Amino acid sequence: MGQLEKARILVAGYFGAGNLGDEAILASIFQDFSGALPAVEIQVISEDPDRTQREHGRSAIHRTDIPRLIDCVARSDLVLMAGGLFHDYWTPEVGTLLTRDQSGLAYYSSVPYLAWLTGTPCMLYGVGVGPLQSETAQSLVQLALQSSDVVTVRDPASLTWVEGARRSTAQLDQEVQLTADPAFRLPLAPPSLPIEARQMSRPILGVNLRHWDTHNAPPDWELAVAEALNRFLETSQGSAILIPFQHETGGAYVDDRIPMLRLREYVDQPDRVIYPESPANWEESAAIMAGCDLVLAMRLHAAIFALRAGVASVGLSYDPKVRSLFELFGFEDLVLDPSDWSASAIYELVERAATSFPAERSREVEAQLRKRAGINLSQALDLLRSGRRQIEPDAQFRRRDLLDRIKREFAMGQKMEQLETALDRSSRMQSELEAGIRSMQQDRQKLLEQLEAGEAEKAQIRAERDTLRIERDETARQLSGLQETIGVRLLGWYWERMKRLLPPGSRRRLLYHRFRRQIAKMNGAPKRLFALHVSASSNGMDSRRSEAHQLSASLRMFQEQLVDLQRQELEGIFLITAPTGMESSEGQRSFHLARELARMNYG
Repeated sequence: MGQLEKARILVAGYFGAGNLGDEAILASIFQDFSGALPAVEIQVISEDPDRTQREHGRSAIHRTDIPRLIDCVARSDLVLMAGGLFHDYWTPEVGTLLTRDQSGLAYYSSVPYLAWLTGTPCMLYGVGVGPLQSETAQSLVQLALQSSDVVTVRDPASLTWVEGARRSTAQLDQEVQLTADPAFRLPLAPPSLPIEARQMSRPILGVNLRHWDTHNAPPDWELAVAEALNRFLETSQGSAILIPFQHETGGAYVDDRIPMLRLREYVDQPDRVIYPESPANWEESAAIMAGCDLVLAMRLHAAIFALRAGVASVGLSYDPKVRSLFELFGFEDLVLDPSDWSASAIYELVERAATSFPAERSREVEAQLRKRAGINLSQALDLLRSGRRQIEPDAQFRRRDLLDRIKREFAMGQKMEQLETALDRSSRMQSELEAGIRSMQQDRQKLLEQLEAGEAEKAQIRAERDTLRIERDETARQLSGLQETIGVRLLGWYWERMKRLLPPGSRRRLLYHRFRRQIAKMNGAPKRLFALHVSASSNGMDSRRSEAHQLSASLRMFQEQLVDLQRQELEGIFLITAPTGMESSEGQRSFHLARELARMNYG
C-alpha cells in the first residue's frame, strides 16, 4: 500500500458486552490508529452493535450476521483480533463455526479464517491465549493462528500456549512476538473517587471481584475475602470501595455486582464498605482505581489500571493471565492462585502491599509495557503497508465458491429459522384455536344442559298449571253446584232480607242487638268468660297516654281474673285473640268458641 493515507480496518473481539477491560482495548485501538492514520475507517464486530455505536461512535455489525461479516472482511484492508479471547473455560462447539449460533472460540477463530478466505491481511493484536485443555479448543486456536499473518501476544503465558500450538503443527511458520496488552497505550487516568466515597476514612481498599466457581476455585472463597476484608477494616480503621468491571444482566459470569453485593452482606461493618454506582466506562473505573490507597483485584484490567497508577495491588489469579501480569511487574509475591485463596493469605498480602509496595518500580515497568504495547500498532501498520495477500486464481475460485456456499447455507438456515418460527407461531395459534374450540364445546354443552333443565322445568310448570286448572275447574264446578243447592240459596236469601230489615247503624239494628243480649243472659252465659278490649289511636299525646292507662288497668284486671281461674278446678285455660270485640249480641265465631269452651269447664 506504500504511503498510508486511508485504510478500512475491521476489529473483532469481545466488544459491546459491557466488559470494561475489553472496551478499554477497543478504545486504545481507536486512539492509536486514529493518531497514525487520520483518515482511517474502523468498523467493529460487536455483541451489541447499537451499544458500540453509542459508546464509541463507530459503525458496528453483529458477530452472527455471517453474510455481512463476510462482506466486511472482504472490503477491509486489515482485520484485527484483540483481547483475551482464546481459552476453553466453556467447551467450544466446532459445528457452530460461521453460523448464527457461533460464539466463543468458534467465533474468534472464524474471523481470521474469513480473512484468509478473502485474502485480507489479519493480525492477532496483543491477544491473550490459554488455558487450552481440549483438543477442540487447540484445533480452533491453530485455525486462527494459521489464518493470521501477524501474531502478537500480551504476556509470557500466552506465548507459551502459542509455542505449544506451533510445535503441534508444521503449518505455523509466522513469528509470534511478545508485546503487551493494548490497554497500556491509554493515557493514565487522574485519581478520582465517587462523591459518596470522598469522605471515607483512609486507607481506602478498592475491591474488584467477579463470579468464579470453576477450575479449582474454593467453594467458600468469597467468605475468605470477606473475612480478610473484616480484618483489614478492623486493624486499619479504613474503608473499602467495590468496583465492578462488568455489570450485565446475562448471568453471574457477566455481572460483577453479584459477588460484590454478597461480599458487602458478609462483612461485619457494611457501612464502611461503599458500593457506588457502577462505572459507566473504563475511564471512570481507571480513575477510581488510581484514587484508592490499595487494590484487591480479580479482573485483569482492574489490576492493570491499579498497577499503572502505582497503587499497591494484590491479585487473585482466577486465570493465569492475572499471575502473568504481576510477574511482568516483578510482583509475583503479591498474587494468589485459587488454591491459596484463604482469609489469612489474602489479608497478609494486603498488609504486605500496604507497607512495602514499590510504587516507583511499578511506574517504571508500566512505562516499559506501554512502550512494548506500541509494537502492536507498528506491526499492524507494517502489515497494512504490505497490502492484500496474493491468491492463485484456482484457489481464489475455490475460496469464493466456499464463501458463496457459506452465505447460501446461512440464508437457508435463516429461512429455516423463519419457517420454524412461523411453524411455532402456527402451532401456538392452532393450540389456542383448539383450546378455544374445546372451551366453546364445553360452553355449548353447558348451554344444552341448561336448556334441557329449562325445558324440564317448563314441562313441570305446565304440568302444575294443568293440575291447578283442573282443581280450579273442579272447585268452580263444586261451587256452582253448591250455589244451586236450596240451603245456600235460602241462607243467601236470609242475609239479604236481614240487611234490608236491619240496616247497619239503624234503630232496628240496635233493638235487635239488645234483644240478643237479653236472650244470652236468659241462657246463662258462663262466668268463666273474661274479655279484655284494647284499642289503638294516634290522636295526640294525651289520647295515647289515656290508652296506656286503660291498657295497664285492663292487664291488671286480666291478671286478677287469671289468678281467680287458676284457683278453680278447670280442665284448662284458653286465651283467644280476635280482631273484634267480644259481643254476645253478635254471631262472632270467637265468642261462640269461648262460650262453648266455658261450658266444657275450661277457663
